[in-house]
Order: sequence, then structure tokens, then C-alpha cells
Amino acid sequence: MTTTRIRLAALSVAAVVAGGLAGCGSSGGEAAEKKGKEGGTAVIALTSDQQGVDAASLNDVRENVTRQLTDSLVYRNPETEEYEPWLATKWTVSDDASQYTFTLRDDVSFNDGTKLTAEVVKANIEALQQKGVHSTPAGLVHGVKVEVVDEHTARFVLPRANAGFLANISRADVGIVSAATAAKPLAERQKSIDGSGPFKLVSWDANRAVVLKRRDDYKWAPASIAHDGPAYIEELRYEVIPEDQVIYESLKAGKVDFFEAVNPLQVNTLKAAGVQISDVIGSPGLAQEQPLNVSNPILRDKRVRQALQYAIDRDAINKATWLGTNQPAANIFARTNPFWTDLGQYLVHDPAKSVRLLEEAGWAQVGSDGIRVKDGKRLSLRAAQNSATVQIEQEAWKKIGVELVIDPPLRAEANKRILTGEYDVTYWEQTYPDADILRANYGRTSGSNRSILDPSNAEDAALDALLEKQAVTSNPEERKQTVNEAATILVRDAYTLAVLERGKVWALGKRLHDVTPNGVDQLFYTAWLSS
Repeated sequence: MTTTRIRLAALSVAAVVAGGLAGCGSSGGEAAEKKGKEGGTAVIALTSDQQGVDAASLNDVRENVTRQLTDSLVYRNPETEEYEPWLATKWTVSDDASQYTFTLRDDVSFNDGTKLTAEVVKANIEALQQKGVHSTPAGLVHGVKVEVVDEHTARFVLPRANAGFLANISRADVGIVSAATAAKPLAERQKSIDGSGPFKLVSWDANRAVVLKRRDDYKWAPASIAHDGPAYIEELRYEVIPEDQVIYESLKAGKVDFFEAVNPLQVNTLKAAGVQISDVIGSPGLAQEQPLNVSNPILRDKRVRQALQYAIDRDAINKATWLGTNQPAANIFARTNPFWTDLGQYLVHDPAKSVRLLEEAGWAQVGSDGIRVKDGKRLSLRAAQNSATVQIEQEAWKKIGVELVIDPPLRAEANKRILTGEYDVTYWEQTYPDADILRANYGRTSGSNRSILDPSNAEDAALDALLEKQAVTSNPEERKQTVNEAATILVRDAYTLAVLERGKVWALGKRLHDVTPNGVDQLFYTAWLSS
């Protein structure tokens, strides 16, 4: 098997999007040719400080910094979409998918010199279940117990059957760290972790840089990656550069080697300067989503939520933010998710229908400021994010009589304040190639409950029951039917607003090659620098 690499685009982004994410393989011969190209420092630009290095408490670091520091029990091959051995050499699954037994490699060490054992794996899962862990990894291992069978065998006993559990543990936010790291308070883990990955942490200087060094003893990469042994690049330096334009000029000048979130408006200028531009890196999880807080009495009425949905002009947002090179969402799932079906009928632009729905919901009166009023209360909502998409929605909703106040929280406080129901229109991003992402995000019983479902509300309870049911259904066709029913409710009844397909465009400086995408995760293990 070969590993997926970015195909550096000689085409326009529009052509790349039309053709989808195209990867090219790398043979053993090519890998051998690169043996003489070890070394160097790659500079990676970040627009803001990541607040630390540990994905147990910080969502943003998992796809960049944390993925270089930690390995997972299993590896999702992005070409085949199959799960392959990584830290585990093999595994068995019980007939009801409630128990997963993993046999571990016996040659893996962490950066602190300690060895991988079943006890360490057990300590990792227990650490992710403590109070204060970020909702994503906490949801992925919710209720899971780990039994130590022997030194290199760990049995995961799930609280309920979960046919998609391998996807959970393939992610960087459930990456395995040393026993000492697992035992640290979360505040200390944010500053420093010891993983088994191809790079080790040298320093995190808040608001300035994160520095990683190559581990010369690394030798346990997944077999399908056409490279073994240590990484090629000696040092990765993640530098905080708040201004996008400074990043673009630095890419052109060769002072920055990688940037993960290129504005499509800058693509042609960068290419003209010799900067390498990737295909659009599509997320295998959900489309660009905006969960709505249904605990707000205004949004409790699904007609109001649907009115917001129909007022969104997704084509206009695509043109304004992607020069038309992306695609409007047609489901809460991204098109790259195997559970995607076309639900576009619920996502058409129809502002006249929005007005009718609002009037049916009792919001017929319009105040002198153009905002609708009901029982003396203005139809005003609060947004947790300030982005071009939200600003366009703000204008569109104002035309139908809805005020959107954009008042984002501090980044470090965002997740907690969103989940407590402080905001009405929120945001989320999760890359996850299985349907269980819906339960993890929207389930009340065992998920993050991002729409703040109310168990006393019959519709909310029915949705939560479907999200739980799909996780324990082992029959593929039955599970797919249940998933589609849940996704339809989420989209049709506007528990969340699906806007565009989610994707990123990467920029690589002239000397950087073969950064491997896995979803939107960045694997610098295979990357190398030319002189």
C-alpha cells in the first residue's frame, strides 16, 4: 500500500475542487532517494497561540502539534479508509461490538524513555475521563473501561456497543502519552507532554512559538506509510504570526514553509510567487456547521430555526469566501463521509419562506428598527464566532427581521461558554470519518450536546435516542438507516446550520515537500526539505 500525499496543484483551486482531493503515491524507491535529504528546520505559521500542546484540553492543537507528538493505537489509511495497526499490532472485536481487545507492540518507547504497556493505555483512557478534559476526547471515550489482560494486551469494555469505535481511538486527541503525562493535572499537560510520536517537544513559548525535535529512535510508523525510521526533518518550529498578510509575504520570501489555512483569494498571488498550493483538503467528518441552542425559548420553536436556515444564501457565501470554488453543504455530513446522503432540499435559499415561518411562529410584528417583536421581546440572537460567513448571515437575517449580535468569547473560554448555553448560534469543527460523530457532537446522553437538547422535549428525546441507537447497531444497513434518520432531523429541523463543505488549502514554501494529509491532520513524519 502507499500513503496519500498532497498533489501540489499546477491547476487552479477551482479545477482541484472539481476533481476532488487528489493524492499521489510514493514508492519505496522515491523514499530511498530522500534518505540523503534529512535535516533542516521547517517553519510553520500559526495565526494565534494554541494555548498549549495537549489535545486532551485544547481542540485546535490536535491536527498540528499534538499529531506530531503522539501516535494512536490504530491508523486510518486515508486511501483505503480502513483501519490499520499502529501502536497495536492487531485487535479483536466482540460480536456485539462492545469489547475491543488490542495487542500492543513491545518495542515502543515514549520520549521520557518509558515503555508502552497495557497499564499505560489504561491510564491514558482514565485520564481522558477526568473533569476538565475537552468535550471531544471526553466524548470519544465516555464510559469506556480498560482491562489489563497482560503486559501488552488491553481490553476496552464499552458502556454500550459502538460499531465505530476504531475511528474514536485513531484520532490525535486520543493519542497515547506516557504514564507520567497521563498522571499530570490538565493545566500541566497543556504545557508539556511526552508521547511516542516521531517528534518530541522542546519548548512552548506562549504567543511566540512551539519547537519540536526529531526523535532519532522512532521506528513504529504504520506499515502503509512508505517510510520507516526517524522523520526526515530535524526540527519543526510553529511560529505565531497574527497577521495573515505577513504569513503570505513570509511564504513568498522563504521565511515560512507551511501555512494550513490559505485564504482562497490569495491562491493565485502565492502561486505566481512560486509557493506550492495543495488541493483542497477535505474533512472526512462534518460540513461547516453552526449548532443552534434550542434551550433558548426563541429557538425552541423549530420554525424560527428553519427560518434562519432558509435565509442563508450558501452560493453567495461560497463566492464571497471561496471565490465559488467550494460547495454548499447538502447534509450535516461532509461529502467525504461514507454516511453522506443528499439532504439539499432542506438547505435551499428561500427568504420568502423564512418570513412565512416567522409569522407562523408569532413573530409577525416588526419594530421600527426592522427587528421582529413578540410579546414585547425582540428577535435577537447572539453568535459565538466572528467570521465572514457569520457576517453574511447577519445581513441576511436582518432582512427577515432577525438581529444577530456577534460577540465571540475568548478562545480559551469558548467551548465551556458555548456548552453552558450562553450563545445561540455557535460553531464547531470535527474531523471524524464515522457516523458516531453525530452522537459525539449532538447526543445528550453520551455526547457534547452542542444544541443543548432538553430530555423533557419529545422531539429532542427522540433525536437523542436515534443517536444512541446508531452507535449500538452492528448491522451496517440498519445502522445506515438510523444514521440517515438522525441526520435528516438535524438538518430538516435545523438543530444545526450546515453551510459549506469543510476544507482547507495548504501552502508549502518552495523547499518543503510531502506533508501527508490524513483528513485535515498534518503528518510531518514524511515531509522533507530540499536545499
